[in-house]
Amino acid sequence: MRILDRYFLKTFLAAAAVFLVTLLLLTMVIDFATKAERFLTMRPANLGLFVLRYYLLRVPAYLHFILPMVAVFAGA
Repeated sequence: MRILDRYFLKTFLAAAAVFLVTLLLLTMVIDFATKAERFLTMRPANLGLFVLRYYLLRVPAYLHFILPMVAVFAGA
């Protein structure tokens, strides 16, 4: 692999990681803001653990939505 190729790959992967984390957290915060009232009315035994498990199960769906945007933004 040539030096220029490694440079472009490293730059692209760094930008992709930043955009992936940023967009994923932004999506989760917006979703939490819209569902916070519903979470608080449910009153499960351990609310923090319930919310954590909920979002761990939702991450693949968010990634399915976000990954095409990450590729476009990282390439730009």
